[in-house]
Formats: sequence, structure tokens, C-alpha cells
Amino acid sequence: MREDTAPLEPDAERICRTLEAFYPRNRDGRWQGCPDHFQKAMDCLYGGLRQQVRLAREIDLMRAEGKLEVDVLVDVKNEAAVEQ
Repeated sequence: MREDTAPLEPDAERICRTLEAFYPRNRDGRWQGCPDHFQKAMDCLYGGLRQQVRLAREIDLMRAEGKLEVDVLVDVKNEAAVEQ
């Protein structure tokens, strides 16, 4: 990854905050405004988003410490991206 690559953590945090803004949690842990039959799905979605935040933080840290380098070539003719 190069210097022109944007950090991942701020975007992941923003997406998580967006979900929380649309469906805040009640004191009992239920998602406000979400139908009962979707409560468990929302828990799963929120857990996945929180995991993405942690993963983004780890990737950003690895990139900052120089432990992660990925070069990608774009093959325009075959419409493919190839990692090196």
C-alpha cells in the first residue's frame, strides 16, 4: 500500500455511527424502530460492522509500521486487478 491510500478506520467508524443514528439502541439493548423479527439480524449486522472497525484499525496500524505492502496492477484489457 502506498502513501496515497486513505486510512480505513475512519470510514468504518462512520458506517457504524450511521447505523447507530438510524437505529439507536434502547436501554434494554433492542434496536429502536426496528421490527421485532429483525432484532437478531441487526445484532449480527452491528457485530460485523464493529469487527470491520477493529480490522480496519489493525490494517492501518500494519501499514503505518511498514508491515503491509501490496502492489496492485490493473489489467485494463482483461478488466482484472493483480496483486504482486
